[in-house]
Parts: sequence; structure tokens; C-alpha cells
Amino acid sequence: MPRTTDAAIKGPPSATLDHARAWARQRNAARLVDVDAYLGETWRLATRLGYDPALLAAQSSYETEGWTSEIWRTRLNPAQIGVGEAADCGVSFANGVDAARAHLVHLSAFVRGYEQRLQEYIALDPCWQRVFEGGAAGKARMLSALVPWWSADPAYPTLVGSHLAGLREAFQAPSPTPQPCPGGAALPPNIQRAATGNWRERTFGQEPVAIVYHVTDDPDRDRAIAWYRNPASRASMHAVVDRDGTITQLVSASRAACANSDVKNPRRDIPWLGDAITKTRVAGGPMNLDDFTLGIAAVASPAESPTEAQYRSLIALSAYWRDRFGIAPGRGRMLRHSDINSVDRVHCPGAAFDLNRIILALGGDPADIRT
Repeated sequence: MPRTTDAAIKGPPSATLDHARAWARQRNAARLVDVDAYLGETWRLATRLGYDPALLAAQSSYETEGWTSEIWRTRLNPAQIGVGEAADCGVSFANGVDAARAHLVHLSAFVRGYEQRLQEYIALDPCWQRVFEGGAAGKARMLSALVPWWSADPAYPTLVGSHLAGLREAFQAPSPTPQPCPGGAALPPNIQRAATGNWRERTFGQEPVAIVYHVTDDPDRDRAIAWYRNPASRASMHAVVDRDGTITQLVSASRAACANSDVKNPRRDIPWLGDAITKTRVAGGPMNLDDFTLGIAAVASPAESPTEAQYRSLIALSAYWRDRFGIAPGRGRMLRHSDINSVDRVHCPGAAFDLNRIILALGGDPADIRT
């Protein structure tokens, strides 16, 4: 995928605020409430001043390692303001809104010099005057012009540009998926695809090892899919199956959807499940089974049985995943959401959801939890 090597600082937004929020979630950003506040204020102010807010967000993403670095986590410094090779002035901010305003003040000094519309925020940036003292004020129109002032690295525009390209591509519709080996179940023909930003790469790089079944608890497919496309929801599925059997794929099976991260009092008698939880703990992260699973939701409520058309599609897509990824069709590899979260999701997908029917149709044993 080609990456931007330079970009104009001024201009209309080249991506939406939702793109940026999705990108932050894909990067596993820390202090997400402050990230959202920072991004919201960046879009408000930058758009008003004629800057591309997506570029500012990309600069911040690069400077803070996707809002995960210590300087972000401990100081909410959005772009290493006041941090140089020779000195660190210890610049920090109280919240994401102040971080955005200081970032705009600092960058605007390089682009326009004194900007009267930012006068009330200048005090947030203790390094503002240094831009003028160094002779850099009003000199930058492109990212490359920030070298050597903001960064001495000549690759700086390319590095920031890589984050900008990722941000712009944060919302993606999954590409048509490859067929499994000869003789495997075919991909169901009744699939449509919708773009979402609620996904990330699988942390451990492995293929999925299990399928987890959900219900949307909303009878309206369009509302459910809108929720799975909203970055604020932090939720998605690989696929949603409507009452007429139509399948909507939102996330590529090779990536992690935001479906099974709410691990609370999970089953202890399924071997792979315990191993996956241990692996995430050893890696230093929270228990998160999205890295190991595929999520599929039927448009239904916990008390409402799926329709015959839904069962046919649930079985067909599960068969395709079974053969593509070598997932054994037993109860240990085909889970209810409540198997992962027995505290808050005890009714998902609910007693009316006949998981045994799906397992039997795939040639599996509903009592086999060990495979």
C-alpha cells in the first residue's frame, strides 16, 4: 500500500473524526476518553482555522506511538511538545481538550506565526516563543518544512504520512475472502459487506480457533449494523445475520472484531479458552478473546429463536469458517457469548438459540468441550 511521503498542513479535512477515533482504537490507545476529547477539539479548531485535522491527528499518533507512549499516558503531551534531543521541558496537559489546543498553537506558530484566533490558548504552550526565536515562525506549509525544527529526522514526513494513510483507511469493508481447500464448504452466496473501523490486527498473529455466537438484542438490522460501525461503541462482529438470512460481513476473518473482549467469569472447562486467557495475561494485556475468535450475531433477542433462514445462514457461514480455519465443530470451539461473560451476557445468545442444531449440522458433538 503506497504511503504519503509529504502532506499539506493546511486544507480541508482529509478524513472524518470517526476515522480518527477508529484509528485510535485500532492502535489500542491509552486514556481513550482523553484521546476522544483531543480528537474532537482538534477537528473543531483545526477545521475552523483551515488546517487538515487528520494530519494533526496523524502527527500526534506518530509522536505518541498511537497514543500509547509514556509521554501520552503520563502527561497527555500529544506531539512531544517541548521534548528535544537535548532537553525535556516536562510539558504536560490536564486533559485532552487542552492537549489539542496546545498542539494547534504550537503547529500554527510554524505555519502562520502569530494567530490571533488562538491567542486565548497561547499560554497552554510554554514553547510557543521558541518557534519565533529559532526563526521557524510562519515557514511551514508542508510536513517536510517541519524538518529540522519539529524533528531532525529527514524521514519525518514519511513516518507521519504512514499514520495519516492508516487513519484515512481506518474504515474498511472486508475484501472477498478466499475459498478453503478443495472439498471445503463454499462461502455462502448471500453475503453483503459494510465498512467499519471497529477492528484491529490479531495481536498474536494466529488464525481464529473458535466461533462465538451472539444475538443483536435489536430487531432492526440497520440499527445493529450502525452500532457496529460507530467507533464510540467499541463493538463489532465479523458477520450479522438478518431475519431473512442475509449475511452482512463487517470485519475480515483475518482480523479481530470487537466482539469478545468482555471476559468475565468465563468457563474453566474448555482447554483452549484457559490457554488463550493465560497467553493474554503473559503478554501483559487484559483478557481479550477477540484475538482468538470469530464473532457472529443473529438479529434477534435472547427470548426469540432465529428463523429457519437465519439458521441456514449461520450453519453455512460456520461451515465455511470450519473448513477455512480447521475449527473442530464441537461445543468447545463453538461458544455462546455467555461462555465468555457469564456476568453481564448470561442471556446472549439466550435459551431460544439452538447452538446444538448448528453443531450437529456441521458434524460435531454438542457435548465435546475438549477438542
